[in-house]
Amino acid sequence: MIGVSAVIEEALSFQEKINFLANLEIFEELSDSELAALARISEQYTFGDRAVVVHQGDVANRLFIVESGRLEAVSINEEGVSRRLTQYLPGKWFDDVWLFNPGTHPCSIRAKRTGRLILIKSDAFIKFLATHPAVFNKLYLSDAAEEELVKSPMAKVDRRYRSIKLVPGELVELETPRSRWVLFVKIFLPLLGLLAVPALIYWTMRATFENLGINWVLFLSGLFAFVFLLIVLFQWLDWANDYLVITNKRLVHIEFNLSSLSAKGKDTLLDQVQSVETVIPNLFSSILNLGTARVTTSAQTVLYFDYLNDPDRVKETINTIRGRKRSMSDGEFKATMRKSVENYFQIPEALVKLKEDNPKPVARATQVGNVMKRIRKFRLYRYRIEEGSTITYRKHVFALFVELLWPMGIALVLAVSVILLNFLELDQYVSIVIVAGLIDLIWFIWRTEDWRNDTFQVTEQYVIDIDRRPFGFGESRKQAQLDNIQEVEADRPNFLATIFNFGNVEVETAGADSNIVFESVSNPTGVKNDIFKKRSKYQDRKRKNDAERQRREYAVLLDVFMQERELERVHRRTPDFDNALDALAQTTTQENDE
Repeated sequence: MIGVSAVIEEALSFQEKINFLANLEIFEELSDSELAALARISEQYTFGDRAVVVHQGDVANRLFIVESGRLEAVSINEEGVSRRLTQYLPGKWFDDVWLFNPGTHPCSIRAKRTGRLILIKSDAFIKFLATHPAVFNKLYLSDAAEEELVKSPMAKVDRRYRSIKLVPGELVELETPRSRWVLFVKIFLPLLGLLAVPALIYWTMRATFENLGINWVLFLSGLFAFVFLLIVLFQWLDWANDYLVITNKRLVHIEFNLSSLSAKGKDTLLDQVQSVETVIPNLFSSILNLGTARVTTSAQTVLYFDYLNDPDRVKETINTIRGRKRSMSDGEFKATMRKSVENYFQIPEALVKLKEDNPKPVARATQVGNVMKRIRKFRLYRYRIEEGSTITYRKHVFALFVELLWPMGIALVLAVSVILLNFLELDQYVSIVIVAGLIDLIWFIWRTEDWRNDTFQVTEQYVIDIDRRPFGFGESRKQAQLDNIQEVEADRPNFLATIFNFGNVEVETAGADSNIVFESVSNPTGVKNDIFKKRSKYQDRKRKNDAERQRREYAVLLDVFMQERELERVHRRTPDFDNALDALAQTTTQENDE
């Protein structure tokens, strides 16, 4: 059977693996410490002669490096024609683009000689780059991998992507503001005013008021020019901060309203997108290639991204990502089926992982680093607490300040009252003020506790809004499963919210009247991204559990089928060409007998 032949049982030592990686062109510029870190995340596998190490259509999310042996790549087209493409000898690899953007294998790869492979998983490599940013500019990559790398969080370091906070493995497929024609329409009149009005004022005042000093004329002209310049700058900032970003995981629409200094970011998960349409409303839009992209989600929510240059790009990008995800889903399904068959018939695995003894990295903690960690922990205790797999958020302290305005105002009035009563020698009323002060103190404590107990949580499976009354006077909870989340919107509604970085996070879930709102939380964009990360991890776990469940179900189905076949209760579903009866010969014989 294929894959049963002898394999190499001994792995390279850690230093030998470092030396081997250092001699590869893709990693030749890495330092010794970087190579050691890379060697820790790489895994060694062995394969036997004629073993199929990769099947066409399987999920491709690893870099394969041939350490020894020989492999050949063969593809098969829709007509069933096989074509031998290339061979991989020691020191060759395939395919570095999968380190940044996993896809599916375009061909099957079979061993022509027993050997070893070194595999580097995509998620491990992304984490490696995050901890070793200098490697970013040292890699010798293919053109396709370079194109994917510039879409990654390591390359997207400007302000807009810091606000989006791309997660590891997330790639920016498309980024587009509204059309520059929108900006032109907005600033045309202010620009005209900037050029014409100051000059008009200058010549008018010089001709009308001859005794007016030149300094006053220049001052008034400059004042009007400054006002128009501010309007132009305002319109430009408003246009520049309204943009759409499409990643391989979500759609992000960022809007910043300068008139109220409020910001709003809305995330729509790509797996919730049902359809994408483009609308070009009139002839003028058709000439300028302007239009609107209309995205419909599974919750029947319709999102509009208007005044875009070439709106078809949005549709093409989303459809390309969805097509890639469907291909990967099909690949995972086929791998699950294949694993069930191999387990049932006890077929040895084509790739066998070798046991390695990699030394653990030495942790280096400085005194300054420990102090900063304690400071960060103290800050997180106020607004964000992460305990195990649960993240708890409290409302921003500004929300507490608003809640305490009345108690503090009343306390101030009572303090002034005590001073006045003492001054007027009306001591008999001081006790009443003291009682009022105690009541106000209780009110103050009540509101403080109410603020402290009003929390929001994100767990491995749920988002939860907890409204707990002070001192155990009741509690209400509202929760939604992460898998049911359709959209997440972070909103800083006003000037103070923008300055102090707090706002609301609205989680839209499947079903009516089931949205959850995290109110007045600190760093709403960070909360939104925490939800997004938790949901991605939840879906990964669910996908793995579903695959394992399917493997068990298929194994049982296959076992039942084999039992029925052995009992000869399963009839053929295809003709037996070798043992088929010759109906034509029988017909001739019958005619002769007659």
